[in-house]
Amino acid sequence: MFRRGQGSSASPWARCRRSSKASFTACSPSARRSKPPSPSKRDSAPAVDEFASPADLVEFAHQSEEQFARLLDFYGIDWEYEPRSFPIEFDAEGKPTSYFTPDFYLPDEDLFIEITR
Repeated sequence: MFRRGQGSSASPWARCRRSSKASFTACSPSARRSKPPSPSKRDSAPAVDEFASPADLVEFAHQSEEQFARLLDFYGIDWEYEPRSFPIEFDAEGKPTSYFTPDFYLPDEDLFIEITR
C-alpha cells in the first residue's frame, strides 16, 4: 500500500503510481498547491485549476470522480482509484458472473466509496 512520506524522488508527482498488475492508481498528495500567488494576483479570485493534484494524472470514468479526488487531495487524504472489484452475482457452480468496483478506497479509513452520477 502506498502511504504518505514514501519515495525519494524530488518530483511532486513521485507519490502517484500506476500499478502494472491492476488498473488502479494509488496517490498520496505531495503537492498540495502551487506557489502562492504574487500580491498583485491576490486581488482576483484564484482559478480552480491553480491547485496541483495527483488526480490530474488519472483517467477517471466521470468528471465527478475527478472532482472528488481533487477534494481528497486538497485535504491531504490518501486514496486509491478502483483498487479492486467485489463479486456480486454467481452462477449455479458458485463462480462469479458479475462484479462491483467502487470508485475509491481510503486506506487510512479502510473505507470504499462509490460516486454515483
